[in-house]
Amino acid sequence: MKHWFLGESIYLNIENVVASARLDENINLDLIARLFHVKYPDPDQYPEEYPDQYPEQFPGLVLRICRSEQNPEGFDVLIFGSGQMLLSGARSEQEAHNALSGLIKQLSKARIVTSRKLDIKIQNIVGSAALGEPIDLEKAACCNRRVMYEPEQFPGLICRMDDPKVVILLFASGKLVCTGAKKETEVHRAVMKLKRLLQGSRSWDDKHTVDVLEVPNAIPFPNASLEAISGAVKGKALERMMKEAVDCPVKAKRVSFVECFTCSNFNQRIKGKVGCAGLPIVGP
Repeated sequence: MKHWFLGESIYLNIENVVASARLDENINLDLIARLFHVKYPDPDQYPEEYPDQYPEQFPGLVLRICRSEQNPEGFDVLIFGSGQMLLSGARSEQEAHNALSGLIKQLSKARIVTSRKLDIKIQNIVGSAALGEPIDLEKAACCNRRVMYEPEQFPGLICRMDDPKVVILLFASGKLVCTGAKKETEVHRAVMKLKRLLQGSRSWDDKHTVDVLEVPNAIPFPNASLEAISGAVKGKALERMMKEAVDCPVKAKRVSFVECFTCSNFNQRIKGKVGCAGLPIVGP
């Protein structure tokens, strides 16, 4: 686990690094299964990440590798016959790169693959931190933009940042989780930025205040909206958000709350009310 002291009693941990990789050749999964003595996973194990699975068998193999004193749980690597891989469980960018490179060396030595050239990309870094003091979440929501606070739905405040592009879940205890970063330094920067925002005061006005509505059928929204919260809002929270809508005063129509939450006009959502800046929107 990689961690820093950021000053002012802030203690930050890197909890998980998810990295993807692609080998420029197909891989014989049966040979890997025999080499590492592993079985194919249950087809329902990764429903959200990989919905297009074969009807009878999940088209990939999960390996648990690289156990060490620093990371006793090791890493999970999901391998597909196409040469695509997804690693999770690393505690730093370097660990992720080393684990994937080491795996390819093993496969090459066993003559399962011929190439050692991997295209590795960090997809998500999750960090946690403790700010060292309790936080009044409703006050914090009122004094910061791009935040959502619905205590009846979720016991924390959701803060979406554009720079760095992350989502932070902040709790009344002062503990937080940061997700969506592509570099460890982005987690560091996001936590320090949040700390400064919490010490500031409101510097904007809501031109409009609209109610969050429950709708029987999800309203379509741009793919860019989903990409903006990818890795941060998912599962039941995303399902609930997709069943909500607002009557947008700028577009003069009802839109999905997913689209509203990722709009540049979104100020905050507190207990069913959305504050909107009301500025013209460029684009569709």
